[in-house]
Amino acid sequence: MIPLTITPSFWILAALIAYLGSSTTMQFLSWIIIVALSVVVHELGHALTARFWGQRSEIILGSLGGTTIYRAGAKPLSRLKEFFVVLAGPLFGFLLAIGAYLLLGFSLNSPNLFFFLYYMAFANVFWSCFNLLPVHPFDGGKLMSIVFEGVFGPTGLRISYLLSGIIAVVLIGVCMAYSQIFAAVLMVLCAYESFRSYRERRFFQTTAKEKEQDLLDPIEVEWANSQPELAIEHLEAHVKKTGDSRAALRLAEMYAATGKTQKAYNLLHAEKVLDIDSLKLLQLVSYKLGLWQEALDAGNQIFREVQDPSCAIMNAFCAAHLNDVKSAVNWLVTVKKTKAVDMNAVLAASDFDSIRQDPLFKGL
Repeated sequence: MIPLTITPSFWILAALIAYLGSSTTMQFLSWIIIVALSVVVHELGHALTARFWGQRSEIILGSLGGTTIYRAGAKPLSRLKEFFVVLAGPLFGFLLAIGAYLLLGFSLNSPNLFFFLYYMAFANVFWSCFNLLPVHPFDGGKLMSIVFEGVFGPTGLRISYLLSGIIAVVLIGVCMAYSQIFAAVLMVLCAYESFRSYRERRFFQTTAKEKEQDLLDPIEVEWANSQPELAIEHLEAHVKKTGDSRAALRLAEMYAATGKTQKAYNLLHAEKVLDIDSLKLLQLVSYKLGLWQEALDAGNQIFREVQDPSCAIMNAFCAAHLNDVKSAVNWLVTVKKTKAVDMNAVLAASDFDSIRQDPLFKGL
């Protein structure tokens, strides 16, 4: 059994697509079913293939369509298996299109059924092909990154983001030439995210040789040999001398581990670009300093990339301290759906004392 969560925002998206593609009430309802069934089947392609290889998965339908989440604890997939998990989504879409097309001949006497099957086939062929474009965050972009990482190693991910951005820019021009404004806007967003991700990897991409050098670094040796103050002193001097962004983030980790929370926060806050691990550290130190809104902002950024239950719990804590009961409860509902934590222990946290008597909180 694969858990399926459908948020209200998904129905808004489906209704918008249905409104644009229909002229009668029956056509509107047909499009609602087409959108919902197509997205579920596409995500089932990912989820079932992942389940076949032992991954725990969950499907969430939201404002941007569908997402398949893979739960922590399962053995990571090989690159080849991951490739097939991603590819399975569009393949299931094509299979649904073929099934609808084969049934068309039995619907000639029913205009409404013919409309439903025809556009079910059309929508799934169109979307599956569109989704295979080598542009992030589509499946085609993910497939490209998997292949490039296999060929070029860690640098391949950066190359895939760069190519994704370039292809998206070209497609913007194509869409505008054919007056496809919606598709052009979508490509603008894809280009922006691709170039942003490419830029982030410039700061955080580390080759195997560099990682090996890090292990030999005297500062890391000092840290490993329980000489934290000496390691911090030497790393501070290195950061001051070189301005090395990666070293600064490592220094922030050392500060946080030794109770120098304010110093860790200052370093992280000064950085223009943070990866997921650094954002998690920023969320934690902001929380410890009582900077609830900053911790919540960092948590929101993290959750857009990784659906981490611990991040959602921290967001709920911060929202409670801000007396935003609705937001706190929403985050707790998200945590509850993951079934990955002891909700009784979470709800007993003192962070919720200020909202514990609120009816919304009591209803959890």
